[in-house]
Amino acid sequence: MSKFALNKIIRGKKGSYCLVKLLTPHVFQAKIEGSADLVAIKIPPEQAYLFNDERNTYSWRPIKTSPHIRSLHEYIDDEANRCLVFEWMDRTLWDAKDESIAQKKDAFKTVATSCLKGLLAFQKMDGENDYCHTDLNPNNILISGFPGSTPVVKISDLGFTTRAGSHDKVSVRLQGDAIRAPEIWKGAKPTPAMDIWSLGVSLVDWLTARAVFGYGGCNVETNFGPEITKNAWAIAKLHKVRNVPLADPEDEKYNDDFIVAEAFLQDDLVKDLELREQLERQQVPTECISFIEHLLTVDPAKRPSIAEALAHPYLQD
Repeated sequence: MSKFALNKIIRGKKGSYCLVKLLTPHVFQAKIEGSADLVAIKIPPEQAYLFNDERNTYSWRPIKTSPHIRSLHEYIDDEANRCLVFEWMDRTLWDAKDESIAQKKDAFKTVATSCLKGLLAFQKMDGENDYCHTDLNPNNILISGFPGSTPVVKISDLGFTTRAGSHDKVSVRLQGDAIRAPEIWKGAKPTPAMDIWSLGVSLVDWLTARAVFGYGGCNVETNFGPEITKNAWAIAKLHKVRNVPLADPEDEKYNDDFIVAEAFLQDDLVKDLELREQLERQQVPTECISFIEHLLTVDPAKRPSIAEALAHPYLQD
């Protein structure tokens, strides 16, 4: 059983915090004793390596000083109350998906620009190497002051931060199925381009209030089993939505995923509309759609860098 419970007081060097609400199994809303200010308290899960890695990521100056990444208030390192204390943000981008499309269009440039500037902190993060967030999605993009045209938007949940070109974290594919970049499906090593893709997906999901990519809608069975079937469906959907032909995987262990995905496409089983049509149905402006399509370029070599995305005409005032 967790050592943390509602109304418990956690004492740190910078303050004492009363746990007032459980937000997720490992995150509490807390009130700073002696004030009305709130913070978020994150406690270690059973497998604590993500917690430890997130704490370590915040030790790098570009991360801890970025105004576009949720700030770490303090790390409490005693045996009974080990936790991370973060600044409070109103809600996640996913929690804000049901606001009107007019309100979302009004704030879109601020959301996109803030996230891109947050990703800049991962470039040469250690002074030498580029890093990747690898798990950017609507649940760890935080937003305060929305509805409104200039909300505060910050990136959070840095536990999967990975050095570009490495597979430091796990031996399986990085990123969740609904935000996974095409090259990661193929077995490529992580690069900053994967975060550009997942930002594009996050913006699309927020605008449409649903997960546009991933294996949602997969109701078929194959002789390859459920895991390969779901993977193949997500791969086929990605290529159908972006209207690009399927390419071979880079890692042969994923051959079956792509063989089944090709069969799904040939049999026209995936009925999702192309991305532009989906966004047009949401009355998203043409210039905004072009920007999103730019982020969601399937070929990572042609996908914009962070600087190129920030320079896109749609984001300019």
